[in-house]
Amino acid sequence: MLSSFKTHPQLIEAFGRAFEQKSAPTDALETLAADITRGARTDADKARAVYDWLRKNIRYVAVYVGAGGWVPHDVDWILKNRYGDCKDHVLLMQALLRAVGVQAVPVLVHTAAEYELPELPVARFNHAIVYLPTLQQFTDPTATTIPFGALPWAVSDKPVLVHLASGGALMRTPAFKPDENRLLTKSVWRVDAQGHAQVELAVQTEGAAATELQDQLAQIPPGMSGTAIQRILQASGLRGKGFAQYPAVQRELQQQSFTAQVDIQNLLPNPQAGSLNPHPVVSGLPVYILSNMGSYSANQRDYATLCTPITVREEFELHLDKAFELMRVPEGLALAHEDGIAFRSAYQRDGQVVKGWREFSAQQPRHVCSPEQYASRKAVMNRIAQHLRSNLLFQQP
Repeated sequence: MLSSFKTHPQLIEAFGRAFEQKSAPTDALETLAADITRGARTDADKARAVYDWLRKNIRYVAVYVGAGGWVPHDVDWILKNRYGDCKDHVLLMQALLRAVGVQAVPVLVHTAAEYELPELPVARFNHAIVYLPTLQQFTDPTATTIPFGALPWAVSDKPVLVHLASGGALMRTPAFKPDENRLLTKSVWRVDAQGHAQVELAVQTEGAAATELQDQLAQIPPGMSGTAIQRILQASGLRGKGFAQYPAVQRELQQQSFTAQVDIQNLLPNPQAGSLNPHPVVSGLPVYILSNMGSYSANQRDYATLCTPITVREEFELHLDKAFELMRVPEGLALAHEDGIAFRSAYQRDGQVVKGWREFSAQQPRHVCSPEQYASRKAVMNRIAQHLRSNLLFQQP
């Protein structure tokens, strides 16, 4: 790596100079900004209005010619063509807010899974976002699926270079909060003597988990939820059919619900005797604890690994036909780890019905865990995974 800059602040200052020059308001820009922010009183309201206008009216298109990888187009060019890359979105948001008296400055960030800056101040950045000093808030105007006030996963908990009025600064974008990144799954399973199952599934999500679910639901064409359910079942090794219902995806909110009614033909390959998880899962749906814990199968890690903060809760009922004799039901478990891991579960049997809940929370302050953290967590995470796979035993006399 080579660099002509002595420090990272020098790098961002050189990058930000073009934004200062090109964001100077014109009469036309002031008129547009006033129209976009009409009725907005606070800096936050104005920033939200500009952010929403940008993601609805300016497409993301990357055009790199000459210095175009580092220097944005002029504001007039962006508005005329109604598209631009990340730098162009940042410049336009900065210019529109500047026209209504709100400071916004450019930020350099790397979207890959890199959570520390290189020692040398090299141009190892592939994305630009915005920082709002009066709100102490970062925002990504190219993130059309993310509401104002939130950040995409790719730019969260990242070291960034910020072009403040006082000079270049090293800062860090906020990490997800587990209380705001939540999954709640409720299900009722009814299993007949032949091993067929009827399932009622309800999912509620908040935060980044909601954005992920919205991305999946947005790919389902109207009237095709039945086909989507069949493909999810096939990916889980199950045969069956069903349908899903959910409110229209609203990208202004990081909240999304989803319900499904499903008939599964082969839940129990051998209904005469065997084992079954007290909370059967459709593994094609990433809404369960086991699919959000990460893998701890390696003996050790030599490099940092991703560990996103999240809270996942499962509530379930399993109704078995009277032909079954229940021989064993798992016992509840409570585990905690000093690094922010917490898990609890409880099960209750009433005749042929098993009810229960399980909750997992990863509350570490970062999105990445060191090799030492991995080693420290490994035993408790594998114990949780083992418990989640613990089954009840049954037979038909």
